[in-house]
Amino acid sequence: MQIPFVTYFAEYLGFFIAFFANLTLIHLILTRTKNNFGSYKYLMLWFACFSLWYSIIDILTQPAMHSYLNSYIVFCASWFKYDPVLAPIIISKIEIPVVLYQRKKVQRATVLPMA
Repeated sequence: MQIPFVTYFAEYLGFFIAFFANLTLIHLILTRTKNNFGSYKYLMLWFACFSLWYSIIDILTQPAMHSYLNSYIVFCASWFKYDPVLAPIIISKIEIPVVLYQRKKVQRATVLPMA
């Protein structure tokens, strides 16, 4: 089954926007920030670098998710799907942050109940 052209176009358009926006942000952080920003400068730099890396991995693997009831599966829709060694390693780079984010949401819900 082929993913429609609009989906591919939106994915690549999002990649190029994210790539150039993060490169611009990294350049501005490194060249235009003052010393009084302190450690916040490095936090912004780390966030921009992580977003840049994430967009590159996302366009290379083109991960797809399917969920049903309380389970989900992540699979690779790019040319990495034919490589039995690299596909699981690269997909895990996408899947692990999703699992950690869900775990953090559950912890917040149990520790900080809604008032």
